[in-house]
Amino acid sequence: MSENVSYTATVLSGGSENVLREALQSKGVQIRNDSAWTTARERSDRLQEELRAELARHTAAVSSLGTQAGIRAGAMLSAFLRVPAFREYAEQTRSGLLAEIRNGLEEVRSPGLSDPERGNVASAIENRIENLATQIQEDLCTTERDALAGIVSRSLGSLGYLVENRGGSLKATANRTCVWVEVSPWADISLDFSGWSGMACLREVRRVEERLAREGLTLRKTAEHNHGNPRGGAVAQRLKPLFPAFRRSGLVIHETSRQTITQKGGQ
Repeated sequence: MSENVSYTATVLSGGSENVLREALQSKGVQIRNDSAWTTARERSDRLQEELRAELARHTAAVSSLGTQAGIRAGAMLSAFLRVPAFREYAEQTRSGLLAEIRNGLEEVRSPGLSDPERGNVASAIENRIENLATQIQEDLCTTERDALAGIVSRSLGSLGYLVENRGGSLKATANRTCVWVEVSPWADISLDFSGWSGMACLREVRRVEERLAREGLTLRKTAEHNHGNPRGGAVAQRLKPLFPAFRRSGLVIHETSRQTITQKGGQ
C-alpha cells in the first residue's frame, strides 16, 4: 500500500524557528514577534477581514477623505498595516515606499485638489498598496517555502533517506522506497510514499510525521489518500520529470564485447 498525505504546516514552531529566522535575517528582517508569523493563507484571510472592517470605518469618515477612491486607499493601507507579518516586513524592507504612500494619502486629503485629481492620486496609491502587499506576500511565501523544504529535507535525511531538492520539490530514496515531497507556494506540504507494500507505508507515514514534529513543524493534516500504487500517486507523477534518472542500459558492456576487448588488448 502507498499513499498521498497533505498538510498545512506552520514553520515558526520549536526547532524550526531558527531556520525561518535565519532565512528572514538574510533579507534584512528581524522577527520581533513570533506570533506575527502565521501561514500564508492566514495572512491573506486576515487582510481581507481587516479590509472589510477598515472600509466600514473609513466610509463613516467620508467627509475627511473626500472621494470613494480616497476612502478605499486609506482603508487598504490601514488593513495592510494591521496584519503583523506584513507590517513588520514592510517596515524593515520597504520603509521608503511606505513613507511615499503615507505622503500620497496626505495629498489626497489636500483641499487644493479637484475631485478628478483627487481620484487619480487615490487610484495610483491603491495600485502601489496592492503591489506592495503582493510583493511582500510573495517574498514571505518564497522564504517560508524554502525554509520548510530545508526542514523536511533534513528530517528525511536523519531517517536514512538520500534527499534531492529541486526548488522546494524533494525526492527522498531509501533502497526501493521513495518519499516525494511537494511544498506549495502557500507552504503546504504534500507527501507521496511509493515502493511500500501492506501496512509498512502507514507506519512510515507516522514515522515521518513524528520526525517532522520533533523538528518543530506544526502539521495539520488536510487530506489522505491510499492510492495503492507502488510507483507513486499524483504527487510522484508530477515530480518525476524534475528528477530524471540515468539509464544504465546504454553503459552495459556485454560479455562478447569484453572478450573482444580482451583479445585486442592481448594482441
